[in-house]
This record gives sequence, structure tokens and C-alpha cells, in this order.
Amino acid sequence: MCTVSWIHQSSGYQLLCNRDEKLTRRPASAPQFLTQDGVRFVAPIDGDFGGTWVAVNEFGLSLVLLNRAPSSAAKLSRGLLPMNLIPAQTLTELRDNISMTESVADKC
Repeated sequence: MCTVSWIHQSSGYQLLCNRDEKLTRRPASAPQFLTQDGVRFVAPIDGDFGGTWVAVNEFGLSLVLLNRAPSSAAKLSRGLLPMNLIPAQTLTELRDNISMTESVADKC
């Protein structure tokens, strides 16, 4: 089971996250510094599909992807969602991008 915890501190917070490990899944990379749409972020990368389950960007925005029931209709790895959303600079921008993603998914 995936878990997420955070510890509030005077200077911000610590984010702690694990990921369910399937024996059939390739190992993920260690967290690394990456850039998406000109925004720097840190995240581990899934060894199978190139997505992630946790990321924090240079604006302090943290994204974590938790478990869900598997869907046979899924054509893309859900780990790509954080990779596409991590360039957001504010919570408002993130919310708008999530709404746009939901709208596109509804049409597929």
C-alpha cells in the first residue's frame, strides 16, 4: 500500500512517500532533478513507463499519486499525470490543469 506523510516545520514541511512494489515492475530511479516545460522539479522515475508517483517543483508544489483500482481501459500509465501537472506554479494553475485534464479524458 502506498502511504504519504508530511511533517510541518517552521521553514516548510518534509514530505515522506513510499510506493507499492510489484515484483514484476522494473526498479525506479533514485530521486533526480528534472525539468518539464521550463520548471525544475525533483522526482524518482518509474522504470517501466517513465512516470512518477511523487514530485516537488521549484515553486514548492508537491504532487503525490496514490493507489486506485486498476482499470483495463487505461491506455497510459497514471504515473504520467504528475509529470504533466508538475510545471504548475500555483495551486490555482494546478486546479485549472487538472480540470482541463478531466475534460479531455471525458471526451476519450
